[in-house]
Amino acid sequence: MMERIKYHPLVNADTDGTVKVPMFLTTDEANVKEHHKLYLEELIPHRYRLCASKPVKAESVIDLDIRCPYCGKRLTAISTPKDGTRLTLLLCDRCS
Repeated sequence: MMERIKYHPLVNADTDGTVKVPMFLTTDEANVKEHHKLYLEELIPHRYRLCASKPVKAESVIDLDIRCPYCGKRLTAISTPKDGTRLTLLLCDRCS
């Protein structure tokens, strides 16, 4: 059975807006794009692409502390941004 792509909308977990945590899991990308600026796209379990609903500069997201949707550990960047909406690939060292 083929799995669906999972989307994890990100919300601020601190007052500075630098720590981002996933809010919930959904398979509805259109709804996530409509209501959230940043989200994680999970194509392969525990491997994520940081995505933006509108184009952003890579410099504006490079220092974010993004947490794993499953264990809460800080995700590790494993690539550079692809473009303004499809940003860095991220990996959870604990869950993978």
